[in-house]
Amino acid sequence: CSSLPKIQGIKDDRQTRVRAVWKEHKTTEFFKELFIRVEKSDFLTGRNGKWEQGANFDWIIKPANLRKILEGNYDNKTDPKYTKDYSDVKT
Repeated sequence: CSSLPKIQGIKDDRQTRVRAVWKEHKTTEFFKELFIRVEKSDFLTGRNGKWEQGANFDWIIKPANLRKILEGNYDNKTDPKYTKDYSDVKT
């Protein structure tokens, strides 16, 4: 994520968390998609002004935060990729 602070290394808690995520997802594609999703989020990058400093690597890989990112809680609501059309659903 080019708009987030650069990390200086992966040791200790970071290493443990990254290993846990890797153990569950086991693909570099997962991490690529995760960070693309973060980079697209105006909130997580601080572009919308609601969270000035934005997220950082440690915040992103915390299990609860990671889950929220994957569930789309921080997606831009105007991004058509994450907006579903329910107009054809019968009630």
